[in-house]
Amino acid sequence: MRATLEEPLKRDGFGEYKLLPDSLDDLWHLSHLIGEGDTVYAVTLRTVDGPNDKIRAEKLEKRPVRMGVKAEKVEFSPDANRLRVFGTITFGPDIGQHHTLN
Repeated sequence: MRATLEEPLKRDGFGEYKLLPDSLDDLWHLSHLIGEGDTVYAVTLRTVDGPNDKIRAEKLEKRPVRMGVKAEKVEFSPDANRLRVFGTITFGPDIGQHHTLN
């Protein structure tokens, strides 16, 4: 896993890290590092409503959006090779709504 420190650590040990997992083991470690209340930022696909959304199109377009989610639950599934972070959006569109980062 590649890691970089985005800002200097504060005295309380909090700071922002940029992590890029390379393997399934990295996802397992992240599932134990991310705790309840931590904010996780990621680029995810989200349906973005436009001003002309009064009449719904047949297929809604999903666009990549960077968002921050305050973790409420972290789940690692080795069978699906997936780390899921459930929580409330704190940064990005639809602040206050729930979202799951995969």
